[in-house]
Amino acid sequence: MKRWLLMLSAAGILQAGVGRVMRAQNADTQQPNADEYTIPEGTEFKLQLHTTVNSKTTKAGDRVISTLVDPVSVEDTDVLSKGLRVDGHVGEAKAA
Repeated sequence: MKRWLLMLSAAGILQAGVGRVMRAQNADTQQPNADEYTIPEGTEFKLQLHTTVNSKTTKAGDRVISTLVDPVSVEDTDVLSKGLRVDGHVGEAKAA
């Protein structure tokens, strides 16, 4: 159950954190940016949690802080560097 909760948390982090990072880079301009990359949906990467996640106490909306274990590449270019802080929120939690 803990593994399921961690995977769910990671999915919520990715949706909340990485999406904001990518949108923020181009927030001031509507022109396409040569340095802008789209990370394909379903891309898997490892996160190291810095927030305790527990099926007894964690609830939807709780903040989760993590960092990337390995860089994320798109077209042989590292677009998210190792150690990047990724913040997010738990989308759903159920007691074990």
